[in-house]
Amino acid sequence: MYSALTGVLADFEKDAWKQLVKDFPCDLACLDEAFRVLSSAVKFSCASQITLVKSIDETEEIDDRIKSAFAWTMLVSEARERLFSARLLLLTSHQSRCLSCLRDAFECLRWAHVCLGNAKQADRWLKGKKVISAPSQSYPPQLAQDISNDIQAVLSKVGTHPYMEACLIQTVVFPQEGADMGTKENLRRHDYEVLTRQTFLAFFSTLGQAIEYILDTNLFEEDTIPDCREVLEHIYDFMDYNMNFLGKNN
Repeated sequence: MYSALTGVLADFEKDAWKQLVKDFPCDLACLDEAFRVLSSAVKFSCASQITLVKSIDETEEIDDRIKSAFAWTMLVSEARERLFSARLLLLTSHQSRCLSCLRDAFECLRWAHVCLGNAKQADRWLKGKKVISAPSQSYPPQLAQDISNDIQAVLSKVGTHPYMEACLIQTVVFPQEGADMGTKENLRRHDYEVLTRQTFLAFFSTLGQAIEYILDTNLFEEDTIPDCREVLEHIYDFMDYNMNFLGKNN
């Protein structure tokens, strides 16, 4: 049954989406461009692995290469799904939960990379267990844990874990159209813009890492997506813009 609370939430999300489109049209356009490239990269890279997994029957009976390929394909696809969920949450102003999905997507990619080179871990994952990377496990630059401290802090303290910053996000309401722009409203707008640009920065960083990682696995011809590197340049341009804004206003 459509309750009054559901209606209020739907109206809030609709208004939040309109405000975001009004205030950040270029960032959203770049985000959509990045998702187009990401979706193509995931599709083509996973397709190259499909021939290895078509004959899967029982996990114990398949060879190590197939186990690794199957786990990698599923985890990379899951990373894409969590990024799509993050986009929906961003568009409806659930920014803390959006950041949680971004962190989850990054972890999916790290697990995928471990499974691709370690059939034992792929086997663990296929049996429903956690992927455990050895201390000596190496990662490509895109998946290194020591990503930008600023971005890591946003993903962890504002998104993944229930620190005070994550809980306070619920009190930062986007500025209402036509509202009084006095001191209090200016502060609200400042908080709203800083928070949104933090989210965009983390989003562009995670998307860029995902696209670069998949391209660098060389599982398909890069020319299949002619403008992939150009889109990556756009992503990094928007990262720089948001980082500069936050450096001046945070």
